[in-house]
Amino acid sequence: EDTIALFTGGFPRRLEQKMIKIVCAAGISEISHWSDLDLGGLRILRHMQKISPVAVTPWRMEPEILEKHPTRPLTERDRKGLKQWVEDTGNPCIELAKRMLEKNAKLEQESWYL
Repeated sequence: EDTIALFTGGFPRRLEQKMIKIVCAAGISEISHWSDLDLGGLRILRHMQKISPVAVTPWRMEPEILEKHPTRPLTERDRKGLKQWVEDTGNPCIELAKRMLEKNAKLEQESWYL
């Protein structure tokens, strides 16, 4: 009863960004964000943190989750982007990015239900 779920299907577009601002103005004090455990998901999380007027924290994005579900191997582009991600200490979920590199693995939310 104290939760609002907003599915953006990737980077939030103008409408979703407007909805985020409206619910925050109505009293939402924190956003829990769930993305794929891959480079795109990390980038979406960082984008959400930049556009949101309240704190945005990762949800179900702990490195240990990579051990619990079927993963896919990283591409060369993934590895390059994740290495850059780790080098920028201002990025969120650096430990997750390191684990993805160590395991050569990424995880899409859909695979949780396989």
